[in-house]
Amino acid sequence: MGNALWLVLALPKWYFSTILAPLSAGPLTIVPAIGVICLVIGTALGILRKQKLLLAFIAPFLLSELFVAISGFYRGRLPGSAGNSILLIFLLLTLITSSYVLYRAKGARLTGTLLFVFSLTYALFAAFVAAMSFSDSWL
Repeated sequence: MGNALWLVLALPKWYFSTILAPLSAGPLTIVPAIGVICLVIGTALGILRKQKLLLAFIAPFLLSELFVAISGFYRGRLPGSAGNSILLIFLLLTLITSSYVLYRAKGARLTGTLLFVFSLTYALFAAFVAAMSFSDSWL
């Protein structure tokens, strides 16, 4: 249970810290840095334009947090590539959820697209962390 809580708290910290040094680990850290920028701009535009429907983008974020918690709970129990299908299902579910929210945001396409990019980059980063957790093989 400790690993699950640790990863739920560590994931946002690791993700958002990439904005301070976007190329610190090469192209791997530029993806979340772009996501952070999209989140900041998308949130600011959503607040300025009072687009409450965009709050639905919390769902993919929470899905990523839940997935990382599960991977923390099962830390080291899926060695090698055994967890790849689980990772792909998670990413597909996030893509579907984010796409649906973007589709529903008819009057807020720009803001919705920015939050969509954030959701996908956060999910990719969560999948990366979850893969390390499932196999207990850390960079």
